[in-house]
Amino acid sequence: MIRAANRPCTPVVCLGCCCGNPRKHPGTDHAWQLDRLRAAAEHGFKVRTTDCLGPCDQANVIVVQPSTAGRRVGGRATWIGFAVPFVGGGIAFTITAVRMTNALNSKAEAKRREVLGEL
Repeated sequence: MIRAANRPCTPVVCLGCCCGNPRKHPGTDHAWQLDRLRAAAEHGFKVRTTDCLGPCDQANVIVVQPSTAGRRVGGRATWIGFAVPFVGGGIAFTITAVRMTNALNSKAEAKRREVLGEL
């Protein structure tokens, strides 16, 4: 189990009644898209799947939950609807970019404290 103090950014992919349904999205290889997202997760985030997240009229839905560090600086869960064309590369790139920004902000904050002390 991942402790809350160290929880990574986590995209939660809906695979419920409408999301991931070939009848609703014919010609879309949902398994391949999920595999792409999981492969990108090697860059430090964790992918979860779940049943229906709703809203079904915006299938395929992904909720990106921020890391613990991201929450500390104001990050909140982000809902992405109609995510079929973005699964994998685009979402993975965004998550990786946010992680890198958070890491840089953490280093800058540590340096500020080193130089200025606690304000």
